[in-house]
Amino acid sequence: MGRQGFFGWFNDNYSDSIRAYDEYIKCFAKTNSNRAFALTIRGLAKESIGDIQGACDDWNEVMERVENELRGNLRK
Repeated sequence: MGRQGFFGWFNDNYSDSIRAYDEYIKCFAKTNSNRAFALTIRGLAKESIGDIQGACDDWNEVMERVENELRGNLRK
C-alpha cells in the first residue's frame, strides 16, 4: 500500500495515491514516522487535486505528532 500510494502520487495518479494511503494509514502505519510520511504524501496528492483543506488537515496532523514526539523526548 505504501509503495502504491507513493508511486501513484509520483505518476500523477492522485486519486489512486489518496486511496492507497487511506488504507495504509488505517491498516499498516504502526509508527509515527510511517504515519507522518504517508500523511505528507497524501497531503501532496490532495493539494494536487485542489483539496487544500484536506492537505492542510493531513499536514497539521503530521506537525501535531512531531511536536508531541519532541515534547515526549524532552521529558526523558
